[in-house]
Amino acid sequence: VIVEAMANGCATMSSNTDPQDWILDFGKAGALINPESAEDIAMELTRLVEKREYRSRLAISASRRFKNLFYHQVTGKQYRRACDVAIGNETCEDLLQ
Repeated sequence: VIVEAMANGCATMSSNTDPQDWILDFGKAGALINPESAEDIAMELTRLVEKREYRSRLAISASRRFKNLFYHQVTGKQYRRACDVAIGNETCEDLLQ
């Protein structure tokens, strides 16, 4: 659901656990909260509702991160390169370029 929200330019909020923290670029592309703290959840929801500039910044960052990492054309190229490595057409070092 996080990636779908990012794809649609929404400000997102998720738990500060792996892999959500990585998906949201450790807070740069979405708000991270302690999922076991009702106070954290309430404070962040309030901040997202009341702070338009903050909400907009997160939404823009989320959209950019989606386009750079999760867009189907990007992931398709990554998948193709992984397949090429698997069948011996490239080395693993080629994946890092």
